[in-house]
Amino acid sequence: IPRLEPERLTTKLGIQLAIDDDDRIIIDARSQDEYNGKQSIASRMGHIPGAINIPWNDNFTNGETYSKLKSKEELLKVYGNIDPNKKIYLYCNKGKQSSLSYMVMRQLGFDAAHYDGSWYEWCNDELLPIEQKQTK
Repeated sequence: IPRLEPERLTTKLGIQLAIDDDDRIIIDARSQDEYNGKQSIASRMGHIPGAINIPWNDNFTNGETYSKLKSKEELLKVYGNIDPNKKIYLYCNKGKQSSLSYMVMRQLGFDAAHYDGSWYEWCNDELLPIEQKQTK
């Protein structure tokens, strides 16, 4: 029987509170160009303030004909700079791509939650802050 685990989901308010909380990490699972504000499928470009970028496709190894999920050892390296003692919030554009990263991080033992509203909800609320990475 399916059951909801509220600690595995977060909302726009949860993300707002996490921005200034040193015990929480926000991960943007979109592409580096989306994170940096060079492209967007939504009305504004950039990322949630304080978020770090670990693109969802970093979870895969690309073969000649197909991609496959990296080994546990390789995935631990992908997320090696993330403090396992902190609460993790993941988002992407609309919640699809970051759900993969969420599942991977949960399997690796991280205390992760998914922001299903993701960038699409966040950036379309003009009252919420965004950041753009300054690139040369």
